[in-house]
Amino acid sequence: MHAALLVYCSLGLLVAYLLWGIFQEKIMSTEYTTGRFESSNFLVFSNRMFALMVAIPMMVRRNEGLGKAPFYKYALTSLSNTLSSWCQLEALKYVSFPVQVLAKSSKMVPVMIMGRILSGKRYPWYEYGVAVVVGAGVTTFLLSQEGGKDDDNVTQFSGVLLMLGYLMSDSFTSQWQDVLFKEYELSSYQMMFGINAFSSIFTLASLLSTGELFSSMTFLAQNPDCIWHICAFSTAGAVGQTFIFLTIKEFGPLVFTIVSTVRQLLAIILSVIIFGHTVAAQGMLGAVMVFVAILYRVWRKDVEAKQAKEKAKRAKDSAVEHKGDEEDLKLVDGEPRREHDSMVLESGKPIMAEKPLGSTSS
Repeated sequence: MHAALLVYCSLGLLVAYLLWGIFQEKIMSTEYTTGRFESSNFLVFSNRMFALMVAIPMMVRRNEGLGKAPFYKYALTSLSNTLSSWCQLEALKYVSFPVQVLAKSSKMVPVMIMGRILSGKRYPWYEYGVAVVVGAGVTTFLLSQEGGKDDDNVTQFSGVLLMLGYLMSDSFTSQWQDVLFKEYELSSYQMMFGINAFSSIFTLASLLSTGELFSSMTFLAQNPDCIWHICAFSTAGAVGQTFIFLTIKEFGPLVFTIVSTVRQLLAIILSVIIFGHTVAAQGMLGAVMVFVAILYRVWRKDVEAKQAKEKAKRAKDSAVEHKGDEEDLKLVDGEPRREHDSMVLESGKPIMAEKPLGSTSS
């Protein structure tokens, strides 16, 4: 039954986020009747609203309430989360989806930096080694990408800047969420609701101030196919979040990391096949470097977990043994055990323990 649940969670994550990635690129790259859909803000807003539609019923079903955290504390992580989503979607206008997926694999360095800044976390040496290899792999892949766009140097650099913005804001989001989780003991759905509620407000205000809300609605009215693509895109993202929570809750972050790694690899392969992206041999080498480094990190984490478990077991056995030694010092027939009880004389012959006072011989 446990294995069946793992298969269910893995397939749910893979399918939901593969579809999410496919519809993401399809929306931003398709030439609809009146042109391309240009509003990344509207896609972010749609994602947030669909996530709320999932989080609220789950909170009601689980009788969780809004949680202990002051509502305003969701604002920072919500703002950074909105910014990361915007940068991620905007980057698709300048770099292909495979490049973006690989860049997302290099989040380790900014995550470590943010963890150090916000929580004072320290990381083992191999984490930095993995981060360097991943960065080198991403760079190799970027340099191998063929042109095909106007003003390729400018757009390529713009795409890199957008991806850097995504990495930094997304790293802040996860680290600040960790702070809130530990401080207020929130559930995943409470966090999901708080972040998406603020994000919806931020993105709606942005859409109204720029006029993108009305222009986007006009575009969708003229291009009904785009409505279905956005609904599918947002639904896949919201459903994917539920599988993330279930996988981490039931199997832990290690298994979730493995599943996510496989998902990223399949996303790149599908994008190359469906959208005809060209990946040179140099790019494939970069991809291999990235995923080998990630898998090495997963393996090291597994080794560390086993070592920690073994250390805890030894500590428990030692405590039991120590408790047994203390039991030997307790009363024997109501009186303390004499110092020579159960000892052996220098001659090597054992002596009989003295009988306590008041005892009778049989």
